[in-house]
Amino acid sequence: MSGEDNFIENVLRAFKSIAREIEKGSSEYDTRYRFVKYLVEGALGHEPKHIRLEKKKADLTIVDENDFAVIKIETKRPTESIEKPQYEEQAFKYEEETTRFIGLTNFSQFKLWEIKKTGSELRLNLDFSKILEERKPIENLSSEEKSQILFLNNLTKETLFDPCKYEK
Repeated sequence: MSGEDNFIENVLRAFKSIAREIEKGSSEYDTRYRFVKYLVEGALGHEPKHIRLEKKKADLTIVDENDFAVIKIETKRPTESIEKPQYEEQAFKYEEETTRFIGLTNFSQFKLWEIKKTGSELRLNLDFSKILEERKPIENLSSEEKSQILFLNNLTKETLFDPCKYEK
């Protein structure tokens, strides 16, 4: 299995673990903990000291080694659709100058935008519950699904904490 396939497998395993532990009445806060445990810490390699769970601002903020907020993720209850425009607006309200990625999730669906000088670009928009429901082996995922999941590599601690980003 290639490194890319391993990464995809780890991400899918994270969402499978989250889904397995969610019950119908699970709260956003309870499910957020599992999202952090399985995806942010497990698949993306972040340490708890770089993860901020908040109530008044973005629900989840990941900071880099300089304590700059590089990822902001707005979370919703598992039963809530994230297709509502006001949720996207809410997620973007928390953007800071150092924010590189904005996410929105109900822990089944996940949307992720990359923030650029020219604006934002939607880089990931997947319903992981459908992918898991179909039980597709990695080789049967569409190239679009694979490339979107692989984009999450940009959110790994290894990539975000890369000292090369300071070299010119």
